Amino acid sequence: PMWILELRSCRFLAANEAAFRLYGFTADEFMTLTARDLMLPAAASGVLRDLCQPCRGGQSRGIWQHCRKDGTLIDVEITAIDLMFADAPARLMLANDISRRKRQEMELRKTHRLETIAQVAGGVAHHFSSLLATIEGHTRTLLERPLDLKSAAQLEHISNAVNRATGLTRQLPAAGGRQTLQPG
Repeated sequence: PMWILELRSCRFLAANEAAFRLYGFTADEFMTLTARDLMLPAAASGVLRDLCQPCRGGQSRGIWQHCRKDGTLIDVEITAIDLMFADAPARLMLANDISRRKRQEMELRKTHRLETIAQVAGGVAHHFSSLLATIEGHTRTLLERPLDLKSAAQLEHISNAVNRATGLTRQLPAAGGRQTLQPG
């Protein structure tokens, strides 16, 4: 998609068929718009600031979020060059739709983040399991000796708490996404 934009009014002076298709407008509709009409209201001041900056040679003007006719947002990387068109200062702009690439990058970051969480959860579960096994082993050893009822009851409470903690520890890999959660 390409268009020529009059710098003073921000209105479109010319555009190609790819621009009409990408944004979902007919040629007549598109040519009645201004650059601000493709932007979210919050970004309009940024567009105006950018248009005030000279653009010599084919320069990247960054990534902008544009609005299509149906309201969907797309991310476009803008390359531009200033020129004179019909005796008016204008800018030729090329919009490269990078929406798919940005979605793929976001999905990849999300996948990496989930993998990291799963690794951490698995490591924590392994270390807790080792600690709990040690506590449970010593508790069982003490319970095998003759004890008064109060001490035996306390050791049973410790053993029960260790068993509950072991059950929770087994759920950590599920929290990290490595396995399904089992009811406790």
